[in-house]
Amino acid sequence: MAEEFPPPRARQASQVHLPAQLTSLVGRGPEIAQVGSLLSRPEVRLVTLSGSGGIGKTRLAVAVAAQVAADYPEGVLFVSLAGVRDPDQVMTAIAEAVGTTINRSSFEAVADHFAAKRALLILDNFEQVVAGAPDLTRLLTRCPGINMLVTSRVALRVIGEHEYLVPPLPVPSEDASALEVVQNSPAVKLFVERARSVRPDFTVNPSNAIDVASIARRLDGLPLAIELAAARLRMLTPAALFTQLGKSIDALGHGPQDLPARQRTLRATIDWSHELLTEDEKLIFRRLAVLAQNWSLEAAVDIAQLDLGATMSLLESLVEKSLLRIESDPEGEPRFRMLATVREYGQEKLREAGEFDALQDRHALHYRDLAEGLSPGLNGAGHGASMRRLDLEWENLRLAVLHFAETGQIVDMVRLTHDLWIYVWVRGHVAEVGEWMEKAGPPDPGVPAVALGRLIWLTGGVYFERGDHAEALAAFERSIEILSATDDQEGLAWALYLRAATLPAVDASAADLRDMYVDSLKRFRAIRSEWGETWAHTSLGLLAASSGNVEEAASHYRNCLEIAERLENRSMLAMAHTQLGFTHLAAGAVDQARDSMALAVEIHRTISYREGLVYTLEALVGLSMQEADASRAMIALGAAEATRDRLSLRPWPAAKWYVDFLVMTADAVVDPELVAARVTGREVDPLTAATIVLGQRL
Repeated sequence: MAEEFPPPRARQASQVHLPAQLTSLVGRGPEIAQVGSLLSRPEVRLVTLSGSGGIGKTRLAVAVAAQVAADYPEGVLFVSLAGVRDPDQVMTAIAEAVGTTINRSSFEAVADHFAAKRALLILDNFEQVVAGAPDLTRLLTRCPGINMLVTSRVALRVIGEHEYLVPPLPVPSEDASALEVVQNSPAVKLFVERARSVRPDFTVNPSNAIDVASIARRLDGLPLAIELAAARLRMLTPAALFTQLGKSIDALGHGPQDLPARQRTLRATIDWSHELLTEDEKLIFRRLAVLAQNWSLEAAVDIAQLDLGATMSLLESLVEKSLLRIESDPEGEPRFRMLATVREYGQEKLREAGEFDALQDRHALHYRDLAEGLSPGLNGAGHGASMRRLDLEWENLRLAVLHFAETGQIVDMVRLTHDLWIYVWVRGHVAEVGEWMEKAGPPDPGVPAVALGRLIWLTGGVYFERGDHAEALAAFERSIEILSATDDQEGLAWALYLRAATLPAVDASAADLRDMYVDSLKRFRAIRSEWGETWAHTSLGLLAASSGNVEEAASHYRNCLEIAERLENRSMLAMAHTQLGFTHLAAGAVDQARDSMALAVEIHRTISYREGLVYTLEALVGLSMQEADASRAMIALGAAEATRDRLSLRPWPAAKWYVDFLVMTADAVVDPELVAARVTGREVDPLTAATIVLGQRL
């Protein structure tokens, strides 16, 4: 890595004038290499390192300059413009830095000095004198041997500029659980190094890894914020620090006294950027702060309450001034992101303007309507596209539901949650639905019957996933009673199906269950819910398999496959292959079972259906037992158990006997190697466990 080895120097060390660094640069090897490569191209003479305050533009510029110094025989010169406010004084500052005499004008003095030189100029903190940028291109034209590396929160927007947007440091993913993965994150490495300046013995260990990873994510990998947070470990544990960070950006405190005032606190850093905005830019900046994670142009237009043209122009300006970042979704459409700390600052401005409550309402209604528009696709054709779109919008959808719950808007909360039900089910967010319901509290007596009936069966769905089957059954029964008196055929169909799926927990007869599942199948067909139809087939298949009717079970799963393939519903496709594998296993067709389960695993590599992956792993336990490979069986079981625990998922009643059998058998094992294999399964990623069990290449 470039930052870990002494860089090459210019031919004479005295010609390299860079500020000495008192701390190491962490995690910027790729960026040093990329910017250095950019500067090495003959057609690139002016590179602007842009990015939000605290992103590390100056440190990166100095590191790059040191790395490429040998390419500039007449030297490398660092010019700080932090104290310059007048664009006309930029050339004066450069002249003073090189020590040249100003006889006519500062521009002419600098141009004469560099006229025949091969040199690199680093111009730091250009954002407040950006009106002076045209002088840079004039100087480059007059002096063909010089290159410039500029740091600025604002793009210069001059001919010949090559902008390099400095990214935050990579942070551990939400599902990163392995200690080594957390330790190797660049953001965590920086946190640890700076923490050791106040606590020399600090390390990331199993007891604090989750909190440290959460801190890095909360701060979006922003180096200044990470350094300020690390200094707080003088008094706080990582867990306590993370809690404080959720309250205010001021929890980060102050940095060293020898830093410029604008960098001593994160608030001062953002204040500096905010003061560069026009009034219109300030308006859209604070309004967009109500949005979370990332968002579409459509959402920005609706939330900002401006026309498309004005919104696009202002968004572009905020991107250029480093208060927004622009990304692309998988289809190439633009998405916008505001760093969490910047967003918190923007929300403070929104409250000061008296707009916060109204914008929260507008935000929630926008995402309620978006989910309603995607709901038909979730149930039928377009399932995959709808799931992908909801993946992009999830953080904002979650905020919208919470807002409805916390403000007592029960009807809207139920409407949005109902439209999201399939999504939260597939993605493993059902436990969160329970949290939403708890925040909302008991419904008022005046809640319309449809909303009340749906609320009750959604609550029953939460109980069902938790394994609280008696509570679930009572909720479904009550929901059916209410919805039967309305024209809500969709809500009634789901309440009836989920009641039937719960009844095996209380030993319902196979004949009664079959009649109920057949009725559900007809109801789902009537309302054109092909997602529901596949689940009715799945339940009929499980019932047939448990009765020893393998051919009937296989027929139902093939129906699932046909529907799933036609709809491009990969979640159901994976589940159908898993269940078909179970059926082959029951029939003694081990090779066919392995083929079906391998297909399911391959699909799981491309989707996020964690409950479905659990059932695939449990099927793989049975396959490994049939193949007399107890070690792989224990790995698969350990991975399934850990995932169930993490998501608070209990087996469906129809499958509970099988899962209980696996656990009981494993609990009786005393062989140390097999016990260790089960532990290994709990510690590895579930997809990795499935790959190991199938003997595939990782």
